[in-house]
Amino acid sequence: MTRQYSGFWFVNVYSMDREFGGPEEGGWWYDTGRFLKSRPCRTRREAHKLVDRWNRYLDAVYNNPRGCRADLSSVCCEGRLGAQIQRKPGFDFPEVRPHYE
Repeated sequence: MTRQYSGFWFVNVYSMDREFGGPEEGGWWYDTGRFLKSRPCRTRREAHKLVDRWNRYLDAVYNNPRGCRADLSSVCCEGRLGAQIQRKPGFDFPEVRPHYE
């Protein structure tokens, strides 16, 4: 049974990184996210205010001191924390490890 979350927006916080998928075609990588925290919001505007505030905090306290000013594809990045707006509570992704086809 799927739970309905209509009327809510969720600000979900993830620990995001890239993992090596395999050596095919010179090597490939995929994005991962470990769910950490969620906060429901009644309006999209409220969710945008919260996600902006949380991302500024996460960048100042966790991401920049770790040297991850670039996106996840940078070789200098060791992962980063980030908040996103979604229509349901957070979840780890991907649910199934991708494979090369």
